[in-house]
Amino acid sequence: EVYPLVWLRDNCQCHLCFDPRALGRSFLMSELQMNLSVSSHSVKEDGSLEVIWDDGHQSTYTSRWLQERSFSGEARKRYRNMHGLPKKLWTKSYEVSRFEYDSIMENEKDMLKWLVKQESHGATIVQNTPGD
Repeated sequence: EVYPLVWLRDNCQCHLCFDPRALGRSFLMSELQMNLSVSSHSVKEDGSLEVIWDDGHQSTYTSRWLQERSFSGEARKRYRNMHGLPKKLWTKSYEVSRFEYDSIMENEKDMLKWLVKQESHGATIVQNTPGD
C-alpha cells in the first residue's frame, strides 16, 4: 500500500502529535512541512511501521491502523461506512440549508449542525463570509 508522506506525518499518533483523550491531533497544521522527507524507516517485529523524519521526529503506525486507513477503494468505502453519516437524497422540494458564517465560527453547536448537514446532504450555503 502507498501512503502520502504528508498524510502520514499529519496523522502521527505519538504522544506529542495526538491526544487520545480528545481523539484528535495536537500537532498544529502550521507546523507541518509540505516538503518533508524520511531519514529512515523500518518494519518492527510486531508489523508496525517506524518512520524517522528528516527533522528527527519519530512516528510509529501499527499495521492494523494503516490497513484501516488504506487508500484503496474498498478500504475507503469500509472506513466511510463505519464513520460517515448516512446520506440523505434530495427531493424536488429540498432547499439547501443556509448558515451564518459568524455563528458557525463562534458557536460549537452551530458548527456541529453545519458539519452534520454538509456531511449528510452534501451541500450547504454559508452566508456573510468575510469578503462577501
